Amino acid sequence: MKYNSREWDELSVRIADLLVAEARVGDTLPEEAARLSRDRTFLFRRAAAMLGDASAAAGTVQSVWPPAAGPGFADDLFALKSPHSPRVAELRRVAQTLAMRWFLAEPKHKALSIISADRREGRTAVASNLACIFAQSGVRTLLIDADLHNPAIHTKFSIADAPPGATHRPVRGVENLWVIPAATLTALRHDHFMQSALQSLIATMREEFEVIFVDTPAAATSNDYQVAALATTGALCVTRAGVTRARRSSRMLDLCEDAGIVIVGGVMLRP
Repeated sequence: MKYNSREWDELSVRIADLLVAEARVGDTLPEEAARLSRDRTFLFRRAAAMLGDASAAAGTVQSVWPPAAGPGFADDLFALKSPHSPRVAELRRVAQTLAMRWFLAEPKHKALSIISADRREGRTAVASNLACIFAQSGVRTLLIDADLHNPAIHTKFSIADAPPGATHRPVRGVENLWVIPAATLTALRHDHFMQSALQSLIATMREEFEVIFVDTPAAATSNDYQVAALATTGALCVTRAGVTRARRSSRMLDLCEDAGIVIVGGVMLRP
């Protein structure tokens, strides 16, 4: 269903009425319900603006970005290779939800880890494509490869080794996107535990970047995914239809909950 901006304002009022009618707030608190609805509407519009699509603020999402022409990009960088495809439209909706629930919500967060129970579930592809979507929208975005066991971010974007002293590298062909390869994080880790290295890195980069995604190793490979998620305080869970084992994924989420890691949401990839 699509709404223009006026209809969206009217919808906020109807949501407040619905909350009262269903006794989710008391009859004496309709003003509070209306205020919450207005806040959610404002947050939606801020997320739309953050993702650079003015039509989304009116309740419509459209694909407007041309394919990137950068050489050497991996085939599964769908946001660059086929930005008008249905799977990218779905990821764009995920990006908008993350903007509202995590990056713009109070308290605001700058960083988010991407986790999965096993390898080959699409965790790195989701992290990379979400980073591209935010960057294409004009949001200064940093993608950190914290999978020190099976690093892949540098190959997806054809990024050479960083010169001495360099921490993050710009992605050629994608404005507003920078990458920290696993090799750089390995060097930083020599004098710190993994969590301390990531926390220090994120603290340093948060002034320069609006959004930071951290790709992590699979839970079956190492518990470093928890360490990374603790450094960002939140995580997005990735699963793949027909591949993910429910028991392993459930155990991973239980361990995150026990550690106090916020699971912001989940993405299921389909063939």
